Amino acid sequence: MSNRTVHAWIGTFAASSFMLSCNVATGILAARLLLPEGRGTLVAILFWPQIAADLGLMNLNTAVAQQASRNPEKSSIIATTAAYLAVILSIITVVIVYFALPYLIGPERAQWTAIAQIYLIAFLPLNFIGAIFIAARHAEQKFLQFNSLRLIPALVYLVGMVVLWLTDHIAIEFILICNWLGTVLVTLILIIQVRSLFLQSPHWAEARLLLKMAFRFKLSSIIVMLAREGDRIVIISLLSSTSIGLYAVAFTVATSGLKILTASFQGILFPKIARQSDIEHQRHLLGRALRYSMVLSIAASLCLIAITPVCIPLLFGQEFSSAIVPAILLLVVYNPKVLSDIIIFGLYGLDHPRPITISSAMASAAFLGIVLIVLVLPYTSINLITVIIALGIANIVQLSYLLHHLNQSIQLTFSDWWGLNLNTICQVSEILNKMLSHQKK
Repeated sequence: MSNRTVHAWIGTFAASSFMLSCNVATGILAARLLLPEGRGTLVAILFWPQIAADLGLMNLNTAVAQQASRNPEKSSIIATTAAYLAVILSIITVVIVYFALPYLIGPERAQWTAIAQIYLIAFLPLNFIGAIFIAARHAEQKFLQFNSLRLIPALVYLVGMVVLWLTDHIAIEFILICNWLGTVLVTLILIIQVRSLFLQSPHWAEARLLLKMAFRFKLSSIIVMLAREGDRIVIISLLSSTSIGLYAVAFTVATSGLKILTASFQGILFPKIARQSDIEHQRHLLGRALRYSMVLSIAASLCLIAITPVCIPLLFGQEFSSAIVPAILLLVVYNPKVLSDIIIFGLYGLDHPRPITISSAMASAAFLGIVLIVLVLPYTSINLITVIIALGIANIVQLSYLLHHLNQSIQLTFSDWWGLNLNTICQVSEILNKMLSHQKK
């Protein structure tokens, strides 16, 4: 791994670690101040607008990152054109989701429907525009700017939560405002930085190309979203606010640390692999990312499993003790998901959406099949444990197919991606030592 790549990975890893710290601190404050039922209500309100943001943008940001990586001389016109498209897509998405929210949020939380609709209108257009310009920064491999922009929402949200706590103004409405302000600030910074782009007219031929590329990814992105969010869709749709709050804490504890790995490797992997046309280099990049992430994810999971029984009651409060077992199970079942996510991002960079679609469809079918069996069988019911078990099986199914595809397409062998060996462990240790030395300087 070159020094430039190491420094980029260290910066991305450090930014992801700081984001994790902010998100965990915010989650702790929200849990302690709102308790399980209130925490669950907040999750339910935020969930659907964020899902709408994923679906409504039509993977336009992925198309921007890929096109700008391959055609850096056209990056400004690509960003300008995509920004205009993002505004149009945000209006369409807001209208559709606005009228769907009363049904999505559920009868138990019907009194919060109007608040969720207001948040949707305020959040979605800004999110779409910000995502486009962040993708442009990503494509240019300006990792310092890219990572700094990623940090702002988490930091603003945390500072806002602390202010609400200190001033004793704890209410779900105020917390939503704090969450929204981070998106506002990022979008304003980006607009100021690229204000000259708005003097350009959109290039409609480029718009057609971007939309064509985005639509190619769209089916896969919907199925990927179902595979990624299926557990939370089921829990938010079928279980109580208290169960949602418990799962939110378990999910935070179990997945936040692992998300550092996927965010760090994805942030470096996508623009680099998008510029590679040689299969040997593609296999080398992807195999190394998988080996390193396997070592780091398993090590992190073992450490978190050991401390979870202590840290949940200590940090989140005794009211969340029922989240301990779900959190430990999630730590186990999310390890295959870490590898799958890295492969998926690599396949996006290679412009290979089809295996992403197939693997995610297989995972969704496995997950939903198990959930339906539990629902129809007598003497069984959906709860957090059954959802997590179904999720674990689905994750293994998805990873198995993706590895099989890589073996067939770029001849990625078992030894290329398997990281539990002395050589890989030494390489990861060397990178971590470089990271520590870099921080000391």
